[in-house]
Amino acid sequence: MHKVAGCGIDIEELVRFEKILQKSDSGLINDVFTSKEITGNFNDNSVLKFTLGFSCKEAVFKALGTGWAQSGISWQDVELLFGDSLDEYKVNLNGFASDIFDQKRYNKIIPSFYYNEIYVVFRIILLK
Repeated sequence: MHKVAGCGIDIEELVRFEKILQKSDSGLINDVFTSKEITGNFNDNSVLKFTLGFSCKEAVFKALGTGWAQSGISWQDVELLFGDSLDEYKVNLNGFASDIFDQKRYNKIIPSFYYNEIYVVFRIILLK
């Protein structure tokens, strides 16, 4: 039987990411998102998908108990990839995030999100 060993929740405003995506010179996109995320998420609902991606990363950092500042974890260590619809998505851990996941002996990630026209909320539950 699995037990909940970590939980992280993050909320973000869509308008914030709409402004960021409108700036062609914004370094945030390349600093925060992987090339797979950029390629796969810059299409329909790109503002929503990028806001969800950012919120997912924050929720993972919280669930792992690290945060990203001075932890050694990189924004690109957490990846949110969508399939053909918003219902099809996967959270991948790479690099130091994957190492922490393994060191803490987590064995499952349960992601979920909610959104409306103003906010997105992303929740990550880690099981042992």
